[in-house]
Amino acid sequence: MTIFLKLVFMRMTGFKAHPFDKRWDALVNNILDEGEHVQTDKYNAKYIYQGQEYRIWLANGLFSIGASSMVKGEHVDCEMQKLPSIRTTLRIYKEVYLREVKRLEIESEQKAERLFS
Repeated sequence: MTIFLKLVFMRMTGFKAHPFDKRWDALVNNILDEGEHVQTDKYNAKYIYQGQEYRIWLANGLFSIGASSMVKGEHVDCEMQKLPSIRTTLRIYKEVYLREVKRLEIESEQKAERLFS
């Protein structure tokens, strides 16, 4: 709930990196539903959807999470990037971002365990 309220406040006050785009919103939902997640790094989640590469921005917290950083294999310049809806942003946050944070925590714990065993 807190994340939702933060997103609403940020979007209402204009504290966001890019404008909303309903076509990007629909596409992100299709990518999350039907695409193949192939990689996540500290900046992007990479998907293959309908034979094309897409990257969804994860960095910079709620300010720009969900932005279109690569569409159909083509890098999207910063000034042309779009954001999905608040609902889709929450979905990315829960299904992709938090999963990646958890994976990195486990990786870090395993590394520490190996070092001190």
